[in-house]
Amino acid sequence: MAVGCGAKCAKAMLILFNIIFWLSGCALLGVGIWLRVDQQILRILGLADVASEQRMIEYASYLIIAVGAFVFLVGYLGCCGAMKENKCCLGLYIFFLVIVMAAELAAGILILVYKEQILAQVTDELKETLQKNDYVTEEDKNIQFTAFGSAMNYAQAEFKCCGVSSYSDYSGSNYTVNAEKIEEVEFNDFPFSCCKLQKDTNILDLKTFKQSAVEDKDKCKETSDEYFYDQGCNESLEQFVSEKTLILVGIGIGIACLEIFGFIFAVCLCRNTGDE
Repeated sequence: MAVGCGAKCAKAMLILFNIIFWLSGCALLGVGIWLRVDQQILRILGLADVASEQRMIEYASYLIIAVGAFVFLVGYLGCCGAMKENKCCLGLYIFFLVIVMAAELAAGILILVYKEQILAQVTDELKETLQKNDYVTEEDKNIQFTAFGSAMNYAQAEFKCCGVSSYSDYSGSNYTVNAEKIEEVEFNDFPFSCCKLQKDTNILDLKTFKQSAVEDKDKCKETSDEYFYDQGCNESLEQFVSEKTLILVGIGIGIACLEIFGFIFAVCLCRNTGDE
């Protein structure tokens, strides 16, 4: 069994640390689930998925859930090892803790190195998707927006913007081609979501989020400043992603600090624990 004041202190601190570490795993689980259920995040970040034809956001959220579950289990193992003063459990705990720290370090480096490249790639793919993909269709004489069209509509209404770099991105796009063929579509040069909407419009409700929600259709078609959004969505989308990323970064930094102390306490306790 562990002996001495130092070992007892290390044991108490390791148990306390692992309770906090266990809670941080719960926090990661919560963030991962939040990314999968929050409608605002799903609508906006879904643009990247549609543009790249990959389910990046979905995969990222599942990865966060998996990491959270792993951290949860490692914290539980550390608590058991500290309370039982078992060298086997403590050794496994230290091993898994090193893996978690190495994975976090690698992820942080990759994000720093490829952040600008990824943002530039997503921007280019969004422009290409906006030009080539169907935005609006007509089924049984009813206007239907595609998955990309719905996501873009929501982003434009939410951030009060139009297009990726500017509303000129719609020039010659599939949207303008299809819009001219559908009589019910009142905005041929750009979607109605580029217009100022009525105050009571719920942009999350697809039933009320329609062309009829535009405050002044004529002035919007004339691209009047007060009724039309001429700024592109690129900067707003990047800012939105950066703000949400700060939450993950904050949790990551907090966990990393905890892991350093946990590693030190676990090594100290393991060295002062008997063969039992």
